[in-house]
Amino acid sequence: MTTCSACGNPFPEGARFCNHCGRSVEPGAFIAAASTRVPPPPYAYSAPVYGTVMPPYVYYPRKSVAAAIVLTIFFGPLGMFYSTTEGALIMCVVTFFSMFTGIGLLIAWPACVIWGAMAAENYNARMWYWSGARAGYPA
Repeated sequence: MTTCSACGNPFPEGARFCNHCGRSVEPGAFIAAASTRVPPPPYAYSAPVYGTVMPPYVYYPRKSVAAAIVLTIFFGPLGMFYSTTEGALIMCVVTFFSMFTGIGLLIAWPACVIWGAMAAENYNARMWYWSGARAGYPA
């Protein structure tokens, strides 16, 4: 038995490939394969500068404040689901209990409109902050 020149493991006589590493064991085959190897392409990655964190630019869709106002005017707390889920659930409960008093709806319905508009604007501000636009990337 002879040994493989690449990994050093023995292989049987007459074998064309090493049983352990799979390389060709014919004389000169290893040299020919090594000479035709293509070097890997250079990486396009640049090392980060220490102390700075630049997030990649990610586009987040914005919510229309006008659409939030229109939806909450016509649908009340159900229209708030466009801009905020938690606020819509809270205002659904408040509106349900305020239905028993007529004056409650005069307070709850405009509160839905204001809260829906503010929630859409806050969502847009948060998405702008995390999108990378604040770091100078194009919007």
